[in-house]
Amino acid sequence: MQEVPVTDLIKENPKPPEMETQQTNQPEQETETIVTVTSETEQQVVGDESISVVPNESDRATTEKMKTGFDPRSLDDKSRYFNIATFHHRNKDYFAALKYYEKAKRLDPTNARIHNNRALIYKEMGKPQEAIGELLQAVRLDSNYGKAYNNLGLIYYKMGDGINAVRYFEKATELDPANVESINNLAILYKQQRHYRRAELLYRKVINLEPRHPEGYYNLALLYEETGRLKDAIVYYNRFVELAASTRPALTLKVRGHIQKLQEKSQS
Repeated sequence: MQEVPVTDLIKENPKPPEMETQQTNQPEQETETIVTVTSETEQQVVGDESISVVPNESDRATTEKMKTGFDPRSLDDKSRYFNIATFHHRNKDYFAALKYYEKAKRLDPTNARIHNNRALIYKEMGKPQEAIGELLQAVRLDSNYGKAYNNLGLIYYKMGDGINAVRYFEKATELDPANVESINNLAILYKQQRHYRRAELLYRKVINLEPRHPEGYYNLALLYEETGRLKDAIVYYNRFVELAASTRPALTLKVRGHIQKLQEKSQS
């Protein structure tokens, strides 16, 4: 059995900073949480807008307002372009999204969030080096940008570069000690590198921060099983089953069978 996979890139909230304290008609986005792109999802790029038949800016804004309840014309240009870019980004029209992120960047060249989101697009398009370049620019612009450091760790992890992955996950957890995703990611790397005590402490921190976070119990159980602490592993597998039965039924069923085998093994 393997760890719950390292979570995917964090996509920055499209809501501009100056509007975060105001009530708007924007729909609630998923973008402040971890956005998971499954490996089975095909990435469809629908084409560059420059060679497509598209409405003018006024018609585009009206169309977006009808779809999302949000009128980008109410913002200044840099915020409007950022929101239009994230609209195309969510719809996997990556070329159009990059076009509008570029427009936003020209008007707001010190905005690290733009580079973070561009990195996510390049990652989804299978261009990890371009993604790394964007994320490095993001942290040059904002050295306290924990999300970008976490995303650098994820890119390097997927490239098989454990040294750099650990380096950037450590920086992300240093900047945001309560971010369970970064902590969990770093713990997985520590376990793979056989730093078991470090990994255990981080998994326990995940559980302390979010007691109903099932992945923390599952990954800690895996660590205990790997290090021969079978009774402890059974306790944490059972806790995972209690928490994840409704949300991860297939894995829960597999873990139930595994628990039975461990119980037989621990009694022999």
